[in-house]
Amino acid sequence: MSLLGEEHTGVVDAVLLLSFGGPEGPEQVMPFLENVTGGRGIPRERLAAVAEHYLHFGGVSPINGINRELITALEAEIDLPVYFGNRNWAPYVEDTVAAMRDNGIRRAAVFTTSAWGGYSSCTQYVEDIARARTAAGLENKIFGRLPDATWVYPGTESMLRSPPSGRNSSIIWCSSALRDSGRRERANGPPTLKR
Repeated sequence: MSLLGEEHTGVVDAVLLLSFGGPEGPEQVMPFLENVTGGRGIPRERLAAVAEHYLHFGGVSPINGINRELITALEAEIDLPVYFGNRNWAPYVEDTVAAMRDNGIRRAAVFTTSAWGGYSSCTQYVEDIARARTAAGLENKIFGRLPDATWVYPGTESMLRSPPSGRNSSIIWCSSALRDSGRRERANGPPTLKR
């Protein structure tokens, strides 16, 4: 993501961890569910039934806590500020992008916590960033989002040629089937990669 719209150089000033969000107390459960389902006409009785699942665990979704642990681990490993924003609950991505702008962040790598392809798990996060940029008064220009996974392969091959070294260094490869216009699936990466 290029926060201020300049040409992409591959260099980033920060990382934005972008996630779904979740309630962090019983009083937040129904407002959270209403936020998630807003405009979809979900009956109140159904929301109440779903709320019971959250209330069974004290009204707390584990996702924000897990994300905060991930941020702490990232901050210990990289020399960049790590920001946290959610689609459906505080900290909202709109507020986070505005704070990034105010802190002088011009380019950020966005890491979404969803591992699945599809509208809600992929495309909607791109829309979330566009909405947040508009709300922050920034030009809507996002780099690095391509229709398939071919952009991953050159970076991966380069990383495998010169892997990280040092204490506790590791490479994590995560992939799921990626659809290209709904006609084919790619799950195994390029044939030149060894696993």
